[in-house]
Amino acid sequence: MVFMLLYVWSREFPNAQVNIYGLVTLKAFYLPWTTLALDVLFGASPDLMGIIAGHLYYLLTGLHPLAGGRNI
Repeated sequence: MVFMLLYVWSREFPNAQVNIYGLVTLKAFYLPWTTLALDVLFGASPDLMGIIAGHLYYLLTGLHPLAGGRNI
């Protein structure tokens, strides 16, 4: 659930600057993938389902209506 919210937020505000552990500053667009890589690096299970769910939500509620599709 957290990864879904993180993914949707990163798509809504892709140019926001995010600071990771006070060491690296990057655009919010890359935050879900960076967090996923850090989870794998630290031995946590990667939450790909959250990213997939977030992408489907963003696709159906944001991009699909802009492409002329029905508003879901």
